[in-house]
Amino acid sequence: ANWGNWAAIAGLNGGRLNRFNIVKQSRDYDPAGAYVKLWCPELAAIPPPLCFEPWKLAPADQARYGCTIGTDYSAPLARRPYGSRRNAPGAATVEGRWTAKPAGPGARKIQRERNQRRKAKNRIQHDEY
Repeated sequence: ANWGNWAAIAGLNGGRLNRFNIVKQSRDYDPAGAYVKLWCPELAAIPPPLCFEPWKLAPADQARYGCTIGTDYSAPLARRPYGSRRNAPGAATVEGRWTAKPAGPGARKIQRERNQRRKAKNRIQHDEY
């Protein structure tokens, strides 16, 4: 039912935290890039595989397609959160809230301990109110 979806979005279900990958969703559901090109006309000349991540264009490609990152289209504001292995280790967003996901032997134990500390901290903060 609808109330269950709202509870899950609010994080009240105690289950997993959904993190959507906008680039993957765009590639899966709009392979031609029509939606991106409709709402970002500066990306209209860029072909579909590249229009989903224009900040990755080489300077030569930016000149070829007439879209300079930082001028015609804004540069990314922050690095991707810890779901990305490209930014590990020590990946952080602008707020410094996210940290890299540990990898290798003992990674699950490290992540479990990190989550327990986070949950305990949240419990303390909620109990104060």
